[in-house]
Amino acid sequence: MSDSNASQPDNNADRDQQLEAVIADYIRFCETGTAPDRGEILKRHPELADELRQFFGQHDRMNQIAAPIRGFGDALAQAVGPGQQLSYVGNYELLEEIARGGMGVVYKARQTTLRRIVAVKMIVSGRLASEQDVQRFQVEAQAAAGLQHPNIVSIHEVGQHEGWHYFSMDYVEGRDLSKILRENLLSAKQAATYVRQMAEAIHYAHQQGILHRDLKPSNILIDNHEQVRITDFGLAMRVEGQSDLTRTGQIVGTPSYMPPEQAQGKRSLIGPGSDVYSLGAVLYECLTGRAPFRADSVLKTIEQVIHAEAASPRTLNAAIPRDLETICLKCLEKEPHRRYGTAQLLADDLGRFLKGEPIAARPVSRPTRTWRWCLRNPAVAGLLAMVAISLTGGTAVSTYFAMMEARQFNNLKAEQEQSKSLRLSVEEQEQRSRQLNELIAEGEEKLRGGETKLHAGEEKLFDTYMQLARSAWRTDKVELADQYLNNCPPSLRDTEWNELKRKCYPEVFSLDIKECKAFSSDGIMAAAFSDYSIHLWNVVEKRRTHVISMERNYVGPVALNFDGSKLAYGNGSQIVVWDVKSNTKLGILDGHEFPLTWITFSPDRVHLATASFRAGSIKPAEGKVIPETGEVFIWDMRTFQKTLSPQGRKHAVFSHDGQWIAAEGSGQWLATEGKFEGRILVWNISDSDKTPLAIGNSAFGDVPTSCPCFHPTKNELAVSNCNSPGVEFWDIKKGQL
Repeated sequence: MSDSNASQPDNNADRDQQLEAVIADYIRFCETGTAPDRGEILKRHPELADELRQFFGQHDRMNQIAAPIRGFGDALAQAVGPGQQLSYVGNYELLEEIARGGMGVVYKARQTTLRRIVAVKMIVSGRLASEQDVQRFQVEAQAAAGLQHPNIVSIHEVGQHEGWHYFSMDYVEGRDLSKILRENLLSAKQAATYVRQMAEAIHYAHQQGILHRDLKPSNILIDNHEQVRITDFGLAMRVEGQSDLTRTGQIVGTPSYMPPEQAQGKRSLIGPGSDVYSLGAVLYECLTGRAPFRADSVLKTIEQVIHAEAASPRTLNAAIPRDLETICLKCLEKEPHRRYGTAQLLADDLGRFLKGEPIAARPVSRPTRTWRWCLRNPAVAGLLAMVAISLTGGTAVSTYFAMMEARQFNNLKAEQEQSKSLRLSVEEQEQRSRQLNELIAEGEEKLRGGETKLHAGEEKLFDTYMQLARSAWRTDKVELADQYLNNCPPSLRDTEWNELKRKCYPEVFSLDIKECKAFSSDGIMAAAFSDYSIHLWNVVEKRRTHVISMERNYVGPVALNFDGSKLAYGNGSQIVVWDVKSNTKLGILDGHEFPLTWITFSPDRVHLATASFRAGSIKPAEGKVIPETGEVFIWDMRTFQKTLSPQGRKHAVFSHDGQWIAAEGSGQWLATEGKFEGRILVWNISDSDKTPLAIGNSAFGDVPTSCPCFHPTKNELAVSNCNSPGVEFWDIKKGQL
C-alpha cells in the first residue's frame, strides 16, 4: 500500500491485500492450464464475493477479445512425421531454417532451375493447416506479390507441393531489426533513417491498396547495405477493408505494436493511420530499447494500448532529440485522426529532422494530454475529482477536476448524439491557435536570420550529393550518380559538377564539338559545332531540343543564362541573342572591333559581358612590338544597349550578385625585363561614373596578375600570379590583399 493510504483503517488494508492475493492465485493457476473452481473460491471468501464476481466477468470478456491472437502450435514435426526432415519443396532445395513465427517458417533455399539463393516461406502446420491458415497464407503471398518497391521483400513464386503451401521471395543478407535492437540502441539519425525508409515503403503499399497491420522489428530486415526490407504481410488487408479473415470485434496483430483501434477489434477504424501508429511504435523501440507498451501478459498489454499513455521517450533516453520525440509521439496518438494523415507525411517530417529543418509536428501540451486521459478514463477521473474535493475542501485543484468532470459529461453526451463525428474542443482550438502563432513567430525569426544558415545547408547538401555521385560513378552506377547530381542545388553547380554530369551522358558529348560548351541550371547544354551551328540538348531527358545556324562561318563562344531561357553566341565580332523557349532571335549586339573570345551572363540575368582579343606580335626587322589588345563590353539585356566599355582583354567575370565585374586589362610582354605586364580592372556596375575601383599593378601590388575569379558568395577576388606559382585573394571593396 502507498503512504497516502496509511491513514485508512487496518481492516480495509487487509481486505485489499486479501483480494489481491486471491486474484493472483487464480491467474497463476489459469496460466498453468488448470482453471480453479470459481464456486469453491466464492465459498471460501464470501466477504469478497462481489469484487470476485466483477473480476471474473472482466476476465472472461478480455479472454474472449484476446482469443484470436493466441499463437498456433508448432505442428511441423507432427505433419512431417517422427524422425523425418523436409529437404525439397517444388524446385527448391531447403538449406536451413532462418526464421519462424506463429504461423509461418522461413527457409534459406536454392532454386534448382535458376540456380539462385532465395527464401521460401511455408505454413508451420504444413499438411495439417486449417482452411483459415491457408487462406491467410495466400493473402500474404497475394498482397506482397503485387508490391514492387526497393524496401519491400519481393515475391517470386507461389505454389503447393504435396500438400505443403509455400511461396519464394528475395533472400536478404542481413539481420532483422529486433536482433539489432537486442544488442544496442540506434542513434537518433540511424533510427530516423530506417523508419523513413519504412514509411515510404508503407505509403507505397497504401497507394496500392494494401495495409500491413503487423509492423514490428522482427518483420523489418536490414540488409548489408543498411537498406530496410519489409516482410511478412500475413495480416495484410485491403485499404477498403474487404477481407474475409477478420471481422469487427476480432483482434489480430502483435499487441505491443498494434494501434488502439486494432487492439479493440474496431475494424471500421483500421486504415493507413493504423500502420503509421505501428511505425511510431517501431521508432519508439529503436530510440528507447523497449516497445511503448509491454506487460507480463497479453491481456494487460492490450489494456495499456487502449487506455495508457506511452512514457515520454526522453525520460528513458535523454539523448533523444526533442523533435524526434515529437514525431514519435504524434504517431502514437490514440485517435487515428491525430496521427500523420499518411505514411508519406511521416517520412517527410523525418526527412526534415534529418536535414536539420523545422518539423511539421507540434508537441502535445501537458493539459491537453491530461484532458485526453480523462476522456478515456471517465470513472477514474471522476473519482479523482471527488477525492480532490474531499481532501482540499474546495481549493483550486478540486475546482479544476470538477470542471473537467462536468465538461467530460457534456462531451460524452454530444458524442452520443452525433455518433462518430470528430471535432476539437474549444481548449484544443485555442491551444492550436497559440501553437500556430508560436510557429509563425519562430518562422519569422528564422527567416530574418536564416539566409546564411540556408546557404550553409545548401553547401552541405551539395557536398553530400557530390560525394554520393562520385561514389556511384566509381561503382558504375551511372543512373544513380546522375540522380544525385540532379539533386545538387543549382546555384552551387561548378566545374566538377559539369564534368561529372558529362561523364553520365557520354553519348551527348561524343559529337564533333568545336568550341565553347555552356550549361544552364536546369540541365540545358549548348555547344558550337564545326559546321557553324549551335546545338542545344536537354541532358536530363537525353534529347536534342534546338539547332541554330550561325549567320557567318565562324565558330565563337556560347553562353546560357542561369535558367536556360536565353542563349548568346559570338559570330565573328557580333553577338547574337536567342530566346530558347520560343526558338526566335531577340537581336544582334554589334560594336566589337576584334573577334569574340568570351561571353557570359550576369547571375541576376540583367547584364551580358562580352570580350574580344587581338594577340600581340613582335616584328624585329621593323623594330616594332605590337601589344595585345582587347575590349570588354557590358550590355543591358533589357534594352540591348551597351552600358560599360572597360578596357580589357580575353574575358570578364561577374561577382555572385552581378554587381561587380572584373577583367584582365590590356598587357604586353616586356622583353627587356623578361616578364609580362598584366593588370586587373574591377568595376561596380551600378556606379554612375563607371570608374574602375582598382587598376593593374598600382592597386594590386608590384606583381603582375591575370585570370580573375570571384568567390561564389562573397565580394572577394582570386587572381593568379603571372611570374610565379600562386593565387592572391583580394577584398575588392577595400582593395586590400
